Amino acid sequence: MASILELPDQGIVQSLGVGQGVYGDLVFGEGTDWPVLAAENLLAYESRIADTPIPQRDGDMVNGRWAAGRIVVLPFKILGLTEHAARRTEWLSAFRADDPREEHWLVFKDHGGTYLVRARVARRRVEQTPFGARALSSNAVVELKLADPRVYDGEDWLQTAIPSYGAGAGGGFNLPVAQLPINMTAPTGGGTVFENTGQSTAYPLIRVTAVGSSMTAFELANLTTGQVVEVNTTVTAGQTLVIDMDGLIRAAAGPHIHIEGSSRYGSWVHPREPWGLAPGFNNLLVTVAGGTPFVRLDWLQPTL
Repeated sequence: MASILELPDQGIVQSLGVGQGVYGDLVFGEGTDWPVLAAENLLAYESRIADTPIPQRDGDMVNGRWAAGRIVVLPFKILGLTEHAARRTEWLSAFRADDPREEHWLVFKDHGGTYLVRARVARRRVEQTPFGARALSSNAVVELKLADPRVYDGEDWLQTAIPSYGAGAGGGFNLPVAQLPINMTAPTGGGTVFENTGQSTAYPLIRVTAVGSSMTAFELANLTTGQVVEVNTTVTAGQTLVIDMDGLIRAAAGPHIHIEGSSRYGSWVHPREPWGLAPGFNNLLVTVAGGTPFVRLDWLQPTL
């Protein structure tokens, strides 16, 4: 699957020229073995399917509805001399149809910038006209269905934030202890501001590692948007709780909330709504019960 932790090789992406792209491990476009003039419909998407329908029960989610109807078309021209038939066979092999649950990163660079999307080959076809047969050329088309309706910035690349935690970070409760219930300990936390420079909400991969001692609850609040993600589960020292909002929002295969692959979806506190970083500055507040967390957020900048 196309995880944000398994992005295309950045060196290859940075070396792309205008009209070139990468799909999986295959480089295509002008000046390569597989010339293509454009990535049609890549930026023609004007309305995004709602980001709200996350299932409210544990278990795997069905992929599909988030990218319904979104197809990117890559028109190729296959050229050859005596080996033309072999070239067509090679092209069909290079762009083989993917499994319905499979996805790869597609990167394409045009005069407007470098764009990054998740996609899978839905259909491919080779057409040869009488003139093309005489000229030993074929028109070939790859149709890629997007597994995620968002288009990401392929130049800004992966963003990382480490929210501060503890008294030195500020934030936390400012209520006098006398106002709290007598059997309640005031939690501690820290607030930090991070910027999403994209054009729409970014859904991060959140990793929370317990340092020194165990945690029994974790909460991350976006004070700017009012969104809160809370997971009540024990994370022993050295373990990492993973909260994959990027996977959840695009209905990828799970588990999405887990410790070392063991699902903690049932520990996710309702209302179980998508949690993300709005465009612009976001003030984040970390709160835990027990232990000291090391929190890391990774996300891509959506341009569309």
